[in-house]
Amino acid sequence: MKSRIIYICSPYAGNTEENTAFARQACGYAIRQGAVPLAPHLLYPRILNDSVPEERETGIRLGLEILERCEELWVCGDRILAGMKREAAYAKARGIPVRQIPVCEIMESQTVQEMGEAIREGPDTSQSHQKNVLFGM
Repeated sequence: MKSRIIYICSPYAGNTEENTAFARQACGYAIRQGAVPLAPHLLYPRILNDSVPEERETGIRLGLEILERCEELWVCGDRILAGMKREAAYAKARGIPVRQIPVCEIMESQTVQEMGEAIREGPDTSQSHQKNVLFGM
């Protein structure tokens, strides 16, 4: 049986470092559910300049094209930003099922190793901070 292709819809704007880490966790959750996650907001900001309106709009358009090829859209997290609302409305208008996945569901499915990685990748990833973090000792 083929795995479902899932569009991961989660916050990006604002604290992009924290939101990127959460999007990665949401993708990991989807993988553990047997799905193939696609999260364009983890890709296009690395290629396009999100602060240039034309490039941001190109990224959004490309993301919506990817969404059209997905079997479901998962709204991940407890905060729904304007861009996420736009993606969910786009999916609904095309008959693509939309599912809400709360933060607690994503986080409770994490392994201990993933939680450690999330902590290490948190906002303070300076070398001095990493030297002081000991796991399992």
